[in-house]
Amino acid sequence: MALYDRKLKLLSQVKKYFLDNLFAEKEYPNLRFKYFKKDKWEKTSLNSIVTYSNGKAHEKEINNKGNLDLVMMNSITTGGRLITKKKILSPQDTLNKNDIVIVLSDIAKGELIGKSSVIPCDNQYVLNQRIGCLHPTLNIDSFFVSKYINQKNRYFKSHAAGTSQINLSRSDVLNCTIYIPKVDEQHCVSNFIINVEKIINFYEYKKRHIIQIKNILLNTMFI
Repeated sequence: MALYDRKLKLLSQVKKYFLDNLFAEKEYPNLRFKYFKKDKWEKTSLNSIVTYSNGKAHEKEINNKGNLDLVMMNSITTGGRLITKKKILSPQDTLNKNDIVIVLSDIAKGELIGKSSVIPCDNQYVLNQRIGCLHPTLNIDSFFVSKYINQKNRYFKSHAAGTSQINLSRSDVLNCTIYIPKVDEQHCVSNFIINVEKIINFYEYKKRHIIQIKNILLNTMFI
């Protein structure tokens, strides 16, 4: 168990290092793939590359027999993973593949404010209130943009208004600036980070599996 803990800690540190240096708020980031190191990243606002829409209140439509996934505040983790637990039946307003969903409301000093994830397929997910949708208007890599957004936690916390609960406005989101390379380099960056995350997820799964085996053995051997 300790071995997996060490592996996960090291992998998390590696991921943080790459994220901090790839998304370094510079025209020429600290880390580059060698084929692109001469190309400049262009500073742009989200308003220039996406259109924005708000979610609607669907809490009354939640139904365990539903076939659509409801994207709520707790559906996006601090690491940008999309985890939906609630289902609804309503077929309207489904999201498109590669739409970026972003948390607009959280408890005070919450770590989820501004966190985003990417919708993996068409016509399966519905947006709840307090979640925004960013629909790409240019040829961009949604995963790249989402990973960059998730590095802007300080920006979103500083712009969120409220006391016991903090909220982001449409302008807060769309005025957020990022540095964006050509789409080929976007793909390289996002694919690299996604592969690192897959390795982390694999070791997390192995750790959970070993814990389950240990508990089963303890329960059966010692009665």
